[in-house]
Amino acid sequence: MTICIAANFKDGVVVAADRMISAPNLTLEFDHPNTKIRRISSSCVVLSAGNALVIDDLLMKGTGPAGQMQNPMVRSFAEHLRSRYVQIRQQLASRNILEPRGFSFDSFYREGGIRRMTQELAATLDSYIQQSQLGISLIVAGIDSSGPHIFGIDDPGQCVCFDPLGYHAIGSGHRHAFSRLVGLNQYQGISMDEALANIYMAKRAAEAAPGVGTATDICVIAQVKGTIRIISADTIMPQLKNWYNTHATQQHSIPSFNLTSEENHAPSSLSTADSASTEAN
Repeated sequence: MTICIAANFKDGVVVAADRMISAPNLTLEFDHPNTKIRRISSSCVVLSAGNALVIDDLLMKGTGPAGQMQNPMVRSFAEHLRSRYVQIRQQLASRNILEPRGFSFDSFYREGGIRRMTQELAATLDSYIQQSQLGISLIVAGIDSSGPHIFGIDDPGQCVCFDPLGYHAIGSGHRHAFSRLVGLNQYQGISMDEALANIYMAKRAAEAAPGVGTATDICVIAQVKGTIRIISADTIMPQLKNWYNTHATQQHSIPSFNLTSEENHAPSSLSTADSASTEAN
């Protein structure tokens, strides 16, 4: 239960998320002090929706080979996280379905366990495994030498590039966010200020969905004086809220936030996923 959104503009990517946390085993939902926008490199972030405990397990192994590269591609980070997604999904399926029956994933499939039982039982267990879901979704967004990119990762371990559409949303409020972005004619050619306004309006629209929190984190990944920077929008949030309350309903009302000015370059509050140094360990 959450909302995470990413949208490309002509020079970068804007991402936003609420802070609602869900942990099914605790049957709780609550706003958490930590942001869901995790920095995985100087030019890339990952946003997550679903079971927070599983998400932490997925991200704890770092950034993989991409974190060792001088100028990594956003797709490389996405492919690494997709591989981790598949790995953890297999581990959970093995733990919940196979291990109680005396099998592991390897012994069931690779070592012939599936062939040593009745066809009906083998087909049933295989069907349970194939239908098992991790129940989390990720957005990987950033900039590389080829420009800004957005990737979505979901069950059963698929990775989709959303660059042709120009935006993506995950979580229980994703339909509300998509509808708002469609209505705003969001696309890759707009300015940073327009993208900030559109993302914020989509986040506010998503709050109508069950389980979406009212707290909002927004950041921009953009080229600033030739350097890719991840910039928190904390400094302009009061201005953004005021614009929304007074002008958001006015057609063609385009705000000016000046987020990349020097006075707005406050230290980012984004959490940082384990990086290449952790991976090496």
